[in-house]
Amino acid sequence: MTREDLKALAEEYRDHYAAYPPSHAFNTLATEVLVLLDEGDALRKMADAAEMLWSVVANVSEGDWTKQSPEWQEAAAHWRNNYFAALDHYLRVTRQAQP
Repeated sequence: MTREDLKALAEEYRDHYAAYPPSHAFNTLATEVLVLLDEGDALRKMADAAEMLWSVVANVSEGDWTKQSPEWQEAAAHWRNNYFAALDHYLRVTRQAQP
């Protein structure tokens, strides 16, 4: 996962999730990702924070997203798709970098 991927995920959260509960937990994690972007060699920490944020999103309503509004479901699906695309990219890059 590149720095740009993580920044895009955190900014996407901010744009799509801030109005939905439990936004405090989301805000805390997204803020951590954005702060880590400014700390130089924190790529692994950023990936961990993005994974933690996905875990929170995935388990809202005990994983039953149908309990959330259609807008929330759409935003969550959008986050999921981008998260896994970034994760796939990160895994491909790190595998290529290994001897």
